[in-house]
Amino acid sequence: MSVPLHIVLDKQKAAHNSHWTSVFAYDPTVKVASVISFESFFVLSGRQDGLTQRWICGKDTNNSTWHKTRLPIPEAIYSLGTAKNAEYATTKYRYTERVEATASDGTTIPMSVIYRKDKKKAEGQPQALHLYGYGSYEASFGASFLILSRRKYEAAKYLTKMTTFTDFIACAEHLVATKVTSPSHMTCEGVSAGGLLIGASGLVYGGTMSCYHWAEWGNPNELKYFTYMLQYSPFHLCVQVAKLRDLKTDNNQVLFKIDLDGGHCAHLNVNDRYHFLKEKTVNLSFLLDQLKCLEK
Repeated sequence: MSVPLHIVLDKQKAAHNSHWTSVFAYDPTVKVASVISFESFFVLSGRQDGLTQRWICGKDTNNSTWHKTRLPIPEAIYSLGTAKNAEYATTKYRYTERVEATASDGTTIPMSVIYRKDKKKAEGQPQALHLYGYGSYEASFGASFLILSRRKYEAAKYLTKMTTFTDFIACAEHLVATKVTSPSHMTCEGVSAGGLLIGASGLVYGGTMSCYHWAEWGNPNELKYFTYMLQYSPFHLCVQVAKLRDLKTDNNQVLFKIDLDGGHCAHLNVNDRYHFLKEKTVNLSFLLDQLKCLEK
């Protein structure tokens, strides 16, 4: 059942309408689905004119009058979702840009591009970029259309699994070709099955295999699957690092860090709930240092 919805402020926290102050009156053209609260503003999620919308709601500079601003989306067709609010005291609400690369078989590969608008260089000037991928178990990140995801998923498993790797390479090549970044400005990352994606994209990877994984990669006890998997799984991670250090011809650092307390993905530590954030801090600090993006 649909009922008129008014956005109100309860200054007394008494949960009684006698203490409520109207912030925004009911608008019959807007269907509000949810509210995300921050310390100094809130975000309305809903629909208007048949499209998913976001409205940023806050007070003006003298902190007296509330205002509501619809998030501008220049595209006529788009997918807009909302992630969790991890930083309550933030003064910013971030959203991403959708970019599509073309795979070797002609299908499109969607990417979400996240950047600081005040740090983005002019078009045609490559800058530092970190490319993240997963590429398994029908998981998608950011903006996506599920009909595309399922078809792409079925077309990139078992004996066509290497399509995942060529798709990832196509994304990197697209970002270079459009001068968003350049090879010397780019880093990449993958965790868990994404580790295979990154390793195999560079022709090096070492991983484990159990019955759970057979539905994704194939059963290595069957010769056809074993032979195919052998094409993209030549190295154990320790051997990979040793080979890189022995054969590389540049001055880039090769950092090898082993975490015996983290569990799967190296961040599931039952003794330290913030272990993941600490690990992420180390990883990002290293990347920013290598890309020379650390601000003084």
